[in-house]
Amino acid sequence: MPVGDQGYEVEVGELDAAAAAARSAADQVGHLAPGPALRSAGAGIPGADAVAVMDGVADRWQAQVSAWCAAARGYAGDLTASARTYRHSDAQARHDFSAIGSALGGPK
Repeated sequence: MPVGDQGYEVEVGELDAAAAAARSAADQVGHLAPGPALRSAGAGIPGADAVAVMDGVADRWQAQVSAWCAAARGYAGDLTASARTYRHSDAQARHDFSAIGSALGGPK
């Protein structure tokens, strides 16, 4: 979220929620297996030229589903890592500013 000309503010909880949503989507899609359904559709039209094509489509589609799930899980991991980094940075900044305030005689 933009915060004036000073930079931006990150809603760390939103990063966590987005990571959870990406993981959930990957888990849900990961259970899909379009390959067998496509192969059986091709078997339903024996002798047709499309039968051979259906096997290739089934393999490619299954590979794409697997790749998408891996990418979604990777994205979720990146979001989680970012949230962790922001939390660590915020905690470190609180500690550092607290130390500066104490050194200058401010509240501890």
